[in-house]
Amino acid sequence: MKSEGFLIPDWPAPPNIRAVVTTRVLPGASKPPFDRFNLGGRCGDDPAAVIANRESLIEALSLPEPPRWMRQVHGREVYDADAILADAEPTAPASCTST
Repeated sequence: MKSEGFLIPDWPAPPNIRAVVTTRVLPGASKPPFDRFNLGGRCGDDPAAVIANRESLIEALSLPEPPRWMRQVHGREVYDADAILADAEPTAPASCTST
């Protein structure tokens, strides 16, 4: 299912669980070649545009706090998102949370 530029998985989950996939077709601050709603902070996009896009994401989804961003790599490390500050970007292939 697609809603307002987000992809919303259609799967059974408890009511307090929400999954959303973003796309770069959402309106955003990034200029070409990053085109609009880039959320990646290490690809060469203007850092101010990435920050603006991330703030727009928080507002659009009414998130209670900022997402935990990470530098995704291939490997076996999994970091505990509950133990990482919102402004830190650990390097790991995956993260988990219990909240």
